[in-house]
Amino acid sequence: LAPGSALTALECGCGAGNTVYPLLEEGAARFVHCCDFSPRAVEVVRAHAAFSEARVNAFVCDLTERGPVEAGGVAPGSVDVATMVFVLSAVCPEKMPAVLAHVARALRPGGKVLFRDYAKGDLAEERLDGKRQAASQKLSEGFYVRGDGTRAFYFTVE
Repeated sequence: LAPGSALTALECGCGAGNTVYPLLEEGAARFVHCCDFSPRAVEVVRAHAAFSEARVNAFVCDLTERGPVEAGGVAPGSVDVATMVFVLSAVCPEKMPAVLAHVARALRPGGKVLFRDYAKGDLAEERLDGKRQAASQKLSEGFYVRGDGTRAFYFTVE
């Protein structure tokens, strides 16, 4: 992209839209596709005062089963940058390659994935490991189920 040109973005795991709207407001994105596993989260994004179908495509998507191309009508190869903030940690490690393949299908050649998640040794993992019930919460190495039923994987550099 030329300097100053706005991006087409894809936010995976959009939640309440806390990345969607700042990207648009700051002019960093001209259009944002955003998806979440939760229908309620997508409703919140659509209810935002700045929501406009001309600039935001918000849809429900289970990235382990289908990608943004299939679930949200995102054109293959049309996305400049995809964000995945605390998304992969909630996915069973065996399904992570499928999730990444689904997201990659939406990326243009040279497109980027911006990823932020838990790391092995984080305080949150130490707390899980330190609990008496940790054995029942640990699903596999680095993969836990929290008390609320959500899952968390702690990544290593490898």
